[in-house]
Amino acid sequence: MSLRIRLPAENDPVHIFIDASDDEGQGKDFVFMAGRTIPVYYYYPGERRGYVLRSGGELHGALPNIEGGYKIILAVRGPEVERLEKAVRKLYEEAGALEKIPQGFWARLGALVADRSFRVSMVMELYYAMVQRHSLLQELNEGVGAQ
Repeated sequence: MSLRIRLPAENDPVHIFIDASDDEGQGKDFVFMAGRTIPVYYYYPGERRGYVLRSGGELHGALPNIEGGYKIILAVRGPEVERLEKAVRKLYEEAGALEKIPQGFWARLGALVADRSFRVSMVMELYYAMVQRHSLLQELNEGVGAQ
């Protein structure tokens, strides 16, 4: 199952920015296969909203210009949108693909970008701590399974 995000017309007051390189067509549609993690930013007149979506979920039609199933794993608004954008850019640099990031990371990132003292370095500290935690949990599970 795929997820399609349609960009609004140029004269539309709503602007959408998709933080991905999966452009299908003439820059009007983005298509993602199930399991992809996609940051999407909406810029309405006087308001900003940011979402991190996982394609292939149960939710349909809650966000404009999105067709197919998805799950919202993080939602922010206002000044938190800019902080989320900075965090995602840094995560792309470090992790490459957002799908590699442990699931519990996103809720903690939401709390982090809500903090007025937010710094991108905080995101990387959180990311490394979550990767280490995930690795330790895998080792523990493998050790228990071997016994």
